[in-house]
Amino acid sequence: MLATIFREWTPAIWSALAAIIIFYLPGTIILRLHKFSTASSALFSPAVVAGLLGLGAIAYGSIGIKWCALSAVSLLLLAIVCSILVNRFITKTLPPPLLPKTKILPIFLATLLTLPYNLWSIIKGMGSANAPAQTWDAVFHYSAIRWIRDTGNGSTLHLSSVASSLTENQSYKGGFYPAGFHDFVSLLPGNPIVATNAFVLVTVCLVWPLSCGFLASLISKNNAQLSFFATLASVTFVSFPERLVSYGTLWPNAYSYTLIPLALAAVITLLLPADRFSVRGALLSLVTLSGVGIAHPSGIFALSVGLLPFLCSFALKIAKRQIILTKTQLYLCVTSVLIAACTVIKVWMSPLFQNNVASWKRESISGIKDAILEALFENQFSNMGIGNPNPNYLLAILVIAGFVYLLLTRNNWWLIAAWSIAVYLFANSVSLRLPLYNLVGPWYGDPPRLGGIIPLYSTIIVGYGLVGIHNVLLSTARHYKTLPKERPVSIAVVAALALGFFVGTHRFNASGSTLQIQKNYLYFEGGAKLNQLLSPKERNMIERTPIDSKSTILGDPRTGVTFYYALRGNPVIFRHLSGSWDSDDVYLLKNIKNYGSDKKLCRITKRNNIRYLYSDSKLYWPQNQATRQYDSLNNFAKSLPPSAALAHAGKATLYRLPPCDAK
Repeated sequence: MLATIFREWTPAIWSALAAIIIFYLPGTIILRLHKFSTASSALFSPAVVAGLLGLGAIAYGSIGIKWCALSAVSLLLLAIVCSILVNRFITKTLPPPLLPKTKILPIFLATLLTLPYNLWSIIKGMGSANAPAQTWDAVFHYSAIRWIRDTGNGSTLHLSSVASSLTENQSYKGGFYPAGFHDFVSLLPGNPIVATNAFVLVTVCLVWPLSCGFLASLISKNNAQLSFFATLASVTFVSFPERLVSYGTLWPNAYSYTLIPLALAAVITLLLPADRFSVRGALLSLVTLSGVGIAHPSGIFALSVGLLPFLCSFALKIAKRQIILTKTQLYLCVTSVLIAACTVIKVWMSPLFQNNVASWKRESISGIKDAILEALFENQFSNMGIGNPNPNYLLAILVIAGFVYLLLTRNNWWLIAAWSIAVYLFANSVSLRLPLYNLVGPWYGDPPRLGGIIPLYSTIIVGYGLVGIHNVLLSTARHYKTLPKERPVSIAVVAALALGFFVGTHRFNASGSTLQIQKNYLYFEGGAKLNQLLSPKERNMIERTPIDSKSTILGDPRTGVTFYYALRGNPVIFRHLSGSWDSDDVYLLKNIKNYGSDKKLCRITKRNNIRYLYSDSKLYWPQNQATRQYDSLNNFAKSLPPSAALAHAGKATLYRLPPCDAK
């Protein structure tokens, strides 16, 4: 069995190694040059790299430089050179941010302990490095990665070209779509499916737990127990990251959310030196926040859920004179708050926002009480069959224990506020019965995305709950004078609690993670209409049937036709299930039945070099009314003679179209 798994995942090894190197090597070098400690530099690195790659792709797109591995390397080298120059010539005017030296050992040890179970649960859920996610959004994401590789345009300002009729040489005419995820994955070796799966493995199993451990260490002033326990807890929740990397699939959201602990850490770093303003800290925050937003704007929304309570607690300390700001810091804080408030009010009152909210009215799927309990017991959507079937009682107990510890110690109470806000937003999105529905109405506010915000904060709260239990046990031992040496006993208690957590959460909820991934990665021959996008037989046909590499393929995007573009680079007319199609494409859909007799139709097919038709009677999401326009393509396929068929796979057929010679 292990030999089979190794064979199935061998193609992803180089992609995963490349992702790890990109995430951690350049950012570590840059931050070390800016006087961060080695441990802090390594842990902070992914956020810096995400920001630099996202901003760099936009900049390159604006001046016509192709986005590829070479240009990305040149961008990161330029950032390193700039850091060297800063240290060489203006170090005195730009003092380094004040950061406690992070104890990396507890974070690294916890990550090492969770890695086998975390990694196994994901690869078991996916099945193979070459397994595509059977979801609507995956069609766009795979095509977008191919689009960036072929066009060299990775700009967030242009990526919506993928869901349009624009050709590759028109890629700079497209509109906004967050491209941070696609920019990164396009740099990795392997086809878009392999590169994506490898990227998901690295972010879920490595970047996410390390980031949580770093934030826990920072806000607790290097409490080794908290950073250890928070890292353990980070891999136990299914609502994030497993649900977001499978449901949808929401890979850009998951990438953005993964960076949120580092973004919070960046802002805290900016505010740490109370006696001076840190220009380097400000730049770090800007780059990090850019990375989160370019990965997906919903990440900024999720970040604000924790950032606003933190800033309130920070303002309270200023009011109590516990923190004294410099004039520069005070002006910066006031200006930032005013700009943020004006932006929120402007967006909130805009007709576009209000219309967006109105167009996304949903049906209630759960009650308020049920939603709160599901958030607490980590079994969101269990009544719908897409969540954890069983509540996790230990996590609920530890969240409550964390609340008690934070309240009693009056320490980082903003985490409780952040968790409460996240639960409120989730409950509002599933019940539609609470005030301020406009907050969750737009496209970023669907229940899975909002439910995924909760673990961003409950992870550290669970860590605090375990720290509280650890302290109580240690205090009890002191009371009975049974501590010959406190440190060994403390280590033994931590180990016992870690073992208890491992057992009580059923091996870090590995089976729940696997089940969640399988829901959207496994192909089902019958029954589930949302898991039959591309069968293994169709995949084999797409990759092995010889066709002209420059010819365009016409087909219903509810079939596997888009994978011809993602895997082989053959142009397809419809790269996504819905999009902005031009008049020629609409004419094709409406008049394809007149193929061979319609002069305009023939001109369109020749202009686009359409030589093949892909048809499949098994359609993805056939009940969706938005995709009924494609029915004409599959109906037309039935009129073609059997001799036109080049290959069959299940119910899918690839046809060579006869010449269109209307007189």
